[in-house]
Amino acid sequence: VYALPQFQTFAASNGAPASATFLSVLGQDYRMEYSLDLQADPVTWWQADSETGTGGYVTLTDTNAVDAKRYYRIVAP
Repeated sequence: VYALPQFQTFAASNGAPASATFLSVLGQDYRMEYSLDLQADPVTWWQADSETGTGGYVTLTDTNAVDAKRYYRIVAP
């Protein structure tokens, strides 16, 4: 069992990359994923960024947000 990420910031604005900064668990893998349609059945998620926890703060960023609207989630598989 891993502790839930403790978010410091999550930012997404028009024209700028979305990013999430949070306190991580050492060795835990994290992914930022996005979907274009939350009403789809099933919802399809694509990976935007990934990072392995350092025990300190890590930042995941979607630097390729070319779609008009994206919905994000952070996954710790």
